[in-house]
Amino acid sequence: MVYDNGMAPPRRRRRRVGPLGCLGTLVLIAVVALAVEVFSAPWALHLGGGFNPLERWSGIARAHTPDGGDVGIQLNLKVNALDRRSCSRLTGRCSDFGGTAVICTRAGRFTLSRVDGSVDGYWSIDGQPMTVSMTHGTMTPARYLSLTFTGTWHGPAYEASDGGYLSRDFLPDGNARSQVGSVDPAKAVRFALQPGDFTALCHTIGAPG
Repeated sequence: MVYDNGMAPPRRRRRRVGPLGCLGTLVLIAVVALAVEVFSAPWALHLGGGFNPLERWSGIARAHTPDGGDVGIQLNLKVNALDRRSCSRLTGRCSDFGGTAVICTRAGRFTLSRVDGSVDGYWSIDGQPMTVSMTHGTMTPARYLSLTFTGTWHGPAYEASDGGYLSRDFLPDGNARSQVGSVDPAKAVRFALQPGDFTALCHTIGAPG
């Protein structure tokens, strides 16, 4: 095409794409974000004693309370992303884990839908203390259940104590108490949570279903 004055129209300049391009930029952003997550908690990649890129762990244990209760415990942990690690100004501790917990007894299964856990350590959590709090039961009257475990990581196992919470919240027959009092530390029981078959454990205890 030629204008009346005999001059050709100016050519449109093509936009130059950088050496990375759009896809490369997105990949770079993802890599940087991953590096920040890993640098903030490198222990998360070794959760449970081995290489764990999914940053998830599930452990089970059986506990016998002093008043005759027989309890199966399953703890399912997922490392919180950096933007979800809320910290307490009072204690200085952060919520490193989220997840769920399930308690099975002869009376049934009780799911606790909220788990908050905090652990010490940086490169590794082996031999480091961890506190886990569990609340928000999903069935009545279990909606008022509230448990706290304190313990230490040893390889693939989390060796913990319930501090007396299982006796406080459950009757010897396995039903959840409709009313709870204060925790009695003298009734604390110890157990080691580690990977295993929770369904088989509950069957051994005599849990229905």
